Amino acid sequence: MTQSDPQTRRRFLRTSGAALAVGGSTTLASTTASAQTDSDDPPSGLFADGFEVSSNNLLAFIYGFQDARQYTLSSASTLENLANAMRNEFTANEGHWINYSNWLLENHTDIDPLGTTTLQIDVIDPSLIGEGERVETTLEADYDDTTRTFTSVDWRRETPENPDYIVGITKRHARLATDDLMEFRREYIDESGDGNHELPDDEYLNELAGRYWDGLRLGPDSKGVLEVLVGEVNT
Repeated sequence: MTQSDPQTRRRFLRTSGAALAVGGSTTLASTTASAQTDSDDPPSGLFADGFEVSSNNLLAFIYGFQDARQYTLSSASTLENLANAMRNEFTANEGHWINYSNWLLENHTDIDPLGTTTLQIDVIDPSLIGEGERVETTLEADYDDTTRTFTSVDWRRETPENPDYIVGITKRHARLATDDLMEFRREYIDESGDGNHELPDDEYLNELAGRYWDGLRLGPDSKGVLEVLVGEVNT
């Protein structure tokens, strides 16, 4: 991918909140290339632009909302452990994620991925006074424009020198990250190598929206790890 000036490309990815759709089948959202590079609106996920949900499922939304709150109340991991856990889960299966992303690109030509990109992904513990604590990680992706495929993705525990984008994941959302990565991989990514991948269904996406719904948000913006990778759940 042709790289533009890092200072021009560097923007903060901010979540608009995963929303419960009102309406079906799941479809992929799309973002034009100009929107990703020239607009003030931030781009979506590394691999894809998100998912459109066409039918609402209030029970799934409520289940996701309640499950996430019960989980975070019982979890007391450090920022370092949370960052390592999500990174280790992804790294151990990065080949499967690359295969899934390339399947999306092959079968859905309207997707505009971030392409060759360096993301700084910070796991943060917000504070009412100051910025609070944070653990910084680097996710680098290499993309071949000619074949329209990702060739490598590397997620490391270090601070990048010139990231294209900086993403914040709050501690509450980071507590959900490893399980979210694992569940998505097991449900929708074909690890056999046969390429029988699937798009996530509406019930799952409505549940995911509930897990990350914050209502009245205080403190810094935060993304979920799946939003960083495949984009947000769109109405």
